[in-house]
Amino acid sequence: MAPPLAAVSSSSPLFSPSSSRPIRRCHAPPPSISFQTRGRSPTAAAAAESSVSTLLEVRGLTASVKETGQQILAGVDLTIREGEIHAIMGKNGSGKSTLTKVLVGHPHYEVTGGTILFKGEDLVDMEPEDRSLAGLFMSFQAPIEIPGVSNFDFLLMAVNARRERSGLPALGPLEFYSVVSPKVDALKMDPKFLDRNVNEGFSGGERKRNEILQLSVIGADLALLDEIDSGLDVDALEDVANAVNGLLTPQNSVLMITHYQRLLDLIKPSYVHIMWARYVCELKPDRSIDMLTVRIAPWRRLALLALLPHLFLSAAAVVARQCLWPGQASDDAGCLSWRVMVEANNARGWRTVPPQCVGYVSGYMTRGQYQRDVAGVAEQARAYADGMAADADGLDAWVFDIDDTCLSNLLYYETKQFGAYDPLAFRAWASREACPGIHPVLGLFTTLLDKGFKVFLLSGRDEETLGSCTAANLEAQGFSGYERLIMRTPEYRGQSSSIFKSAIRKQLVDEGYRIRGNVGDQWSDLQGDCAGDRVFKIPNPMYFVP
Repeated sequence: MAPPLAAVSSSSPLFSPSSSRPIRRCHAPPPSISFQTRGRSPTAAAAAESSVSTLLEVRGLTASVKETGQQILAGVDLTIREGEIHAIMGKNGSGKSTLTKVLVGHPHYEVTGGTILFKGEDLVDMEPEDRSLAGLFMSFQAPIEIPGVSNFDFLLMAVNARRERSGLPALGPLEFYSVVSPKVDALKMDPKFLDRNVNEGFSGGERKRNEILQLSVIGADLALLDEIDSGLDVDALEDVANAVNGLLTPQNSVLMITHYQRLLDLIKPSYVHIMWARYVCELKPDRSIDMLTVRIAPWRRLALLALLPHLFLSAAAVVARQCLWPGQASDDAGCLSWRVMVEANNARGWRTVPPQCVGYVSGYMTRGQYQRDVAGVAEQARAYADGMAADADGLDAWVFDIDDTCLSNLLYYETKQFGAYDPLAFRAWASREACPGIHPVLGLFTTLLDKGFKVFLLSGRDEETLGSCTAANLEAQGFSGYERLIMRTPEYRGQSSSIFKSAIRKQLVDEGYRIRGNVGDQWSDLQGDCAGDRVFKIPNPMYFVP
């Protein structure tokens, strides 16, 4: 993609292309669920999706307020490809604006789990200015004033900063005016806006127009627009909507937050998402909004008041069903029953997810229900631990499994379509030290350490090949301060996980430790000798380990 403003022309389009530098794709993102989009048939949509690149891939994102530690995002999943428009809706306080702020690196928030890949590069450790230069732009819900800095000077400095990063010469004021002037006209703004200080004394509508002007001049691969329709009258909303529509190219995309159908009537989304209790639920645009919008004649409104609770409950039930299983296999395939049997240990000896249930398992693992279930297990374990005190002799202990208990392998198994275990491929994946931590389990782990319990991490991974990288991965995800990391040594190779872990736990008991709790995602983690006073099963329908 060419850098912005490389050739100065008054006939340039409303939105300049992003000046982002090329970003090396670390690895192909996991496949995501496709829906009918923007009027295309499912077949055409699937073909189109296979031919475009993924701009943003968010998996299991959790975040908290840095100052207080309060969780504000709980397992968000979101995929945005090139050329798409996504809309996020939801009630106030559900986390919509917070999600966009976390994406651009707002300093008040801290990512506590999950991954954010933008064009294949991890955003989490990037500074906000580097994210901007990579091609992200954010329009704020309440843009701030910058006294003493004119709009013209602000835009000129921003453009020249990007040109400098791209190795291009700076533009002079006259050159830049020939570029910015037609963009001001396209937004039907008074040219005098350029001479006014940034947002100083601006009305709400003027600030929103000014934000879109900044986007049109600076450019972006992915524009995050937070309630750009607030404070705008009908005519101004149409002008801004036309400007946003002008941004979309086969390479650029938009993520917008709104409360109102009127914006979606003007900017047709490829996907609509509902922010529901700090999770993102993906819905079909042809059903999700009209389902929640009721237009009735005035004379019927009074009679309908008594029915409103029932209408909202019905709508919420439909939304909840789509949030949990958007586009997945229906329960006619028996997938819910199969998962229950897995978690109850009634389905034994299976190796791969049944083909008819791959979509169901993907939806369960990535659309919020899995995260809620894990959080529920961790909360039960914490409540159990709160009812006891660690003895002063330091021998009260807990045992934690690692894979898909402390560290998540979801990205690996999803790319494998939850197929047969491949030891070489898994070793390569684990060696990258990139497994994200499972945040609720990390919280339980930290609580136990604070209460004085000894925590042993017990894994079936091979110590010789994966010992050092596993320890480094755990440390990077916050799992530090444990008593001992125990992995499979040569004498235990070839043994089942159940036999190996039973033997290790028996050794711990022989050393005098009292195993008060045992946490794992496989029943083989939790059965056999010296399993502990109480066991806690983390859900995992992805694979079975005997």
